Amino acid sequence: MSVYGDACDMKKGTVFRNVNDSTGDPPINGWGWIELWENKTGLKRGKCCVCGDDTALMVGGHIVLGSGNSYGDASTKTSSLFGGNRVFIAPICSSCNGKAGIFRSVFSTRIVHLCGYGVDSRFDEGKYSYAHPELSLDELRTAIAREQVAYDGYLYQTYNKQRALHGRDQQILDMAVPSLASVSSRRY
Repeated sequence: MSVYGDACDMKKGTVFRNVNDSTGDPPINGWGWIELWENKTGLKRGKCCVCGDDTALMVGGHIVLGSGNSYGDASTKTSSLFGGNRVFIAPICSSCNGKAGIFRSVFSTRIVHLCGYGVDSRFDEGKYSYAHPELSLDELRTAIAREQVAYDGYLYQTYNKQRALHGRDQQILDMAVPSLASVSSRRY
């Protein structure tokens, strides 16, 4: 589970790719990824930033910036991204979210930067209960609540340090240019 999200701007024409096998990343605070995107950006879901379609089947897609062909671009392999700060959530329709390849955003939008991607931030209540059989049910509930708060604080302190964008990701966001497909063609 990604443990931190902040919003930043993605210009029209920004190159990005879907993250492979990101379905195992449980949502933050129980929100769906598109709800997290809405809460962090203050925007409402509308059109897909890949195809531009206005559909009710919008999801928050896990993406990495860049084509993968330039030095420093993030891999799309989930295992290489675990615990890192190279993953973002973008408004994508469910059809485009399952596609491989390189995309260019068809409009400017806000994206949510995730830190600690793939880190499981769920406190294991069952394991804690098993390790403390001497506690009554009320004592156990109190202890679990206290331990959950402490664990959440630990994760925040650990992954908040990675808040800054990776240098290559910042470069991609700063240098984005419109795709040729988005520019009307002329006849000479």
